[in-house]
Amino acid sequence: MSEFYRYEGRIQLGDRVGDEWFGFTDINHPYLQDMIAEILESKELFKGYNLWVVGGILEGWMTWDMDWVVSGPYDPIKVQELLLFLTDIGFKYKVYPDAIYTFEVYNINDYDYQSSSRWNYRCSNICIQNGEKKDWSNHIKVDDNLYKWWQTFPYPKQHEKLLEGHVYQDPLKLI
Repeated sequence: MSEFYRYEGRIQLGDRVGDEWFGFTDINHPYLQDMIAEILESKELFKGYNLWVVGGILEGWMTWDMDWVVSGPYDPIKVQELLLFLTDIGFKYKVYPDAIYTFEVYNINDYDYQSSSRWNYRCSNICIQNGEKKDWSNHIKVDDNLYKWWQTFPYPKQHEKLLEGHVYQDPLKLI
């Protein structure tokens, strides 16, 4: 059965602020399914774009965030709208929304022991947890308040797990 955790601490992402957060071990937890159902009710907002879930929530280990990836054509106004929508849903449900845009979604297992790089985009370059600002100084402001950064995959922690033989779950396409 999926586990549920609670964390009290202030997190600011851009101009959004929350003081209570929930963590999970499984995307099938009813609370997360309610959040996903609300997003799917607005799927017309994503016309021409795909929405993916990636990351720890698919792996069965404890995570405090929901890793969302929006992919599709680069229209800065639309991309910002989608990222802010996912951010607002995350704050509403008190599940930290790690929402990014990229041109295409990767499957970490495809990288084997090689790495690849690409541009990722966020709707803010400010993230503060309990008064400590994350170093997102590598985020470059681009169109309409989007911020991009060059990201190499897999991350070092993912590379280590691949070397240990872990097979990651494929990205889950919702829209």
